[in-house]
Amino acid sequence: EVVNKPATATGMLAAGANFDADIELINTLQINRNKSLLEVTPMHPKVRMYDRQIADSKVKLNKDIENAQCSK
Repeated sequence: EVVNKPATATGMLAAGANFDADIELINTLQINRNKSLLEVTPMHPKVRMYDRQIADSKVKLNKDIENAQCSK
């Protein structure tokens, strides 16, 4: 009996594990940003720092996804 499995299933699972850490970081930064907004304005340096970290983390995640797709 033949079982049809995607050829890249193992590779995608391994890559997915790396993505999980990046996604968790973005979520944590977003939560911290939201908590800060309860006390300060969006223009506060602390919030702007979170904005930069979130943006940088999203860029890194997108690059990692592109690299994983290219290495298939």
